Amino acid sequence: MKPREILATLFDEKTVRVLDKLVDKKGIFYLRELAKEADVSLATTYRIAQRLMEVGIVEKQVRDKFIYYSLKTDTPLFDDIYGLLRGKKADPLEVFCEKIKGVGVQVYSTKGHQLLVVGSVDNTKLDAALHELNSSGKRYKHMTLKEDQFKQMVDFGLVEKSAKRLI
Repeated sequence: MKPREILATLFDEKTVRVLDKLVDKKGIFYLRELAKEADVSLATTYRIAQRLMEVGIVEKQVRDKFIYYSLKTDTPLFDDIYGLLRGKKADPLEVFCEKIKGVGVQVYSTKGHQLLVVGSVDNTKLDAALHELNSSGKRYKHMTLKEDQFKQMVDFGLVEKSAKRLI
C-alpha cells in the first residue's frame, strides 16, 4: 500500500485534501483560504483544523478581530504527515552540508542547534547556505573557526564531547 493510500484509509477524503494543501503553507493562513484551495466547506475545514490543533501541528493566533493559523513544521508528527503525502523530506542539515561540501571545511553540530565551521571558507557561499538552512524551520547558530582555533577550543574543553562531525 502506498503512503498516500494509507492516509486515505485512515482519514476521510476531505481531511486528506486539507492536509495536502496545508503541508505547502508557509507562515500564517486563513481557514477560508485553506478551505477554498482544498475545495472543502469552511465548517469542515474548521473541524479538521481543531483536530490538528489538538495534536499540536497547527497553532491559532488571534490579532484584533482576525484569526490566523500557522503550521508547526518543527514537530515529528509534521514530518510523518509530510512523508505520507510527499515522500521523505530532505534533512535541511544534509542539504546544507551538500551545498558547502568541497570548499575544504569541516562542520560539527552540537545539541543546541549550533554549527562549528572549521577552516577557511567563502563567506558568501556559507551565508547563502546558512540562510537556506535557517529558513527550513529550525534556527542554527554558527561559528567559523580556523583549524588551530578549533583545536584550542577542543583542548580547553569548550567543544561538547557530543559534537558530531557532519563533513
